[in-house]
Amino acid sequence: MFAAASPLDEAEIDRHWITFKKQYNKNYPNEEEEHRRKNIFRENLKWLDTHKQFKQEKLSWILGPYFDRTNNELRRMHRYKTRFIKL
Repeated sequence: MFAAASPLDEAEIDRHWITFKKQYNKNYPNEEEEHRRKNIFRENLKWLDTHKQFKQEKLSWILGPYFDRTNNELRRMHRYKTRFIKL
């Protein structure tokens, strides 16, 4: 799948980005949004690259369909979904 090699260069980030978009069928409404999401993706890859304790086999779940989201966006999504769970 993906490999976070060190150091990450722009060509490698581009390859990961293209693969990510194809694998998760990512389409953005305009160039500005795609650029914003790619920057988030880039920062997430760089963060991952600095945390070498993650093994290659764990990358398949780390680099999931929400890897182009910020932590705040993920928190909001999680809160929204959990409000409607019946216990």
